[in-house]
Amino acid sequence: MSLDPEEFVILADHGPMKLQCAVARAMVLPPEERDHASILRVGEPWMLNFVVIKHLATRWEPGPYALSESELKAGAFLLGQPRL
Repeated sequence: MSLDPEEFVILADHGPMKLQCAVARAMVLPPEERDHASILRVGEPWMLNFVVIKHLATRWEPGPYALSESELKAGAFLLGQPRL
């Protein structure tokens, strides 16, 4: 599985944008908003919570980042309820 930084997604409470922009924007939110940030996308996983957003921000290079099986098993995607 890979996540394309050019994919259009919705950053909850901020609207549609490219995934790379959504990750960057979520990282600069005030701390009280950051914990509740989520990115909605088409496909699996359909929602990225802040734990995953932070993980992508620290590891993402210019191209898509493929999550390893160990990252998936460790709970890299903790799905919760979307905030719209």
